[in-house]
Amino acid sequence: MPRKRMLLRLGVATLIAAMLAGPGAMIVPATLRWAAWIACPKGHTPVVRDVGVAFYCVPPARAANERTLAAMGGLWLMYFVGISVPLTLFAARRPPDGSSSSAAPGTIDVPPAVEARARELMTSGHRFPAVKIVRQATGMGLKEARAWVDALPYRQPGIAATSPSAPAGPPLSAVPPEAQAAARELAAAGQTISAIKVVREATGMGLAESRAWVESFPRQDAIVRQRDRVERLAELERMLEAGLITRTEHEIRKREILAEQ
Repeated sequence: MPRKRMLLRLGVATLIAAMLAGPGAMIVPATLRWAAWIACPKGHTPVVRDVGVAFYCVPPARAANERTLAAMGGLWLMYFVGISVPLTLFAARRPPDGSSSSAAPGTIDVPPAVEARARELMTSGHRFPAVKIVRQATGMGLKEARAWVDALPYRQPGIAATSPSAPAGPPLSAVPPEAQAAARELAAAGQTISAIKVVREATGMGLAESRAWVESFPRQDAIVRQRDRVERLAELERMLEAGLITRTEHEIRKREILAEQ
């Protein structure tokens, strides 16, 4: 990507320089004198003729030599350097992908109040306002803030507030569906040890990790419900924007989703 950006900047500088050196010199022929140090040998006198736009190098006591193309080439070189250098310096000062902060993930703290507000917005299906307040509070880049906000439904409140990719305990996907079903059935019957054994045999987790996974069933269920709610609200917003439902229908369905336990 940096190579493509550099080539793009050089291409823009080349085009602008060519326009200034060619058509620009025809409009203001006197600018050809600026390139005399390139076009004319030492001791020659630069002469610009407005009629026909021609540039000559006149040696002492000899006939003039036309050097119009050389002068335009010199102008192009001057313009090119003068344009490409500022463009390169400007690009070097900009943070990557428009971010206002170059801090690595995991080093930016999200205030608890901001996290709570972002969760409220996500629950209501307002993803973009949630991203906005996180960026304003932390200085995260757009992509990082989006990733952090999108991960909220998968995290317990107050956990992993410093990184969008930090784990919140063993995820549901770490255990095969068959083992999940068996472990849940055993746990519901009060056979916690047997449930832990099923998880360990299916995944190779350690004892402490398997126990934490089994004991986290209520939290995992809440996370799944929250994720489903967010996805349904987002789909509802898309249906409204596409004109598939009316505003009244949208509000009714939204209240029904938010009222679900």
